[in-house]
Amino acid sequence: MKTPKGTLSPRQEELMLFLWDKDVSLTATQMAEAMKGWNNVTLFKTVQALTENNFLEVKGLEKAVKTYARKLAPSMTRAEYYGNLLASRGITKEDLPQIIASVIGTEKDSVEKEIDEMLQRL
Repeated sequence: MKTPKGTLSPRQEELMLFLWDKDVSLTATQMAEAMKGWNNVTLFKTVQALTENNFLEVKGLEKAVKTYARKLAPSMTRAEYYGNLLASRGITKEDLPQIIASVIGTEKDSVEKEIDEMLQRL
C-alpha cells in the first residue's frame, strides 16, 4: 500500500522520530551507525526518499575521508508534521481542546478554559 503524499511511511516515521529526538544535523553514515537493526541500504534509501520529499534538508557538509557528506536535519518539527497530518485528515481548531484533553488525560472543559485564558493574555 502506497503512503499518501505528505505523510511518512512507518520506516520513514521511525527515522524522523529518531532525528527529532536527536535534534542535531547528522550524515547518513552517522544515522546508520546510530540506528541499530537497520540495513545500510534501507537507511540510505529512506534518507534519500525523505530528502526528495522535503522532510529532510541539508544543513551543511562534513569531510569524510576523501569526499564530503551532507549533514541532514528535519525540515519541520514533530509538532508541525503531526499538526499538518491532522489538518489533512479534517481536524479543525474546534477539535483541538478535545485532542489536547485526550493527550494529557483531563476533561475537555478544563482545557477549553485554559485555552481561553491563554488567548485573553495575548
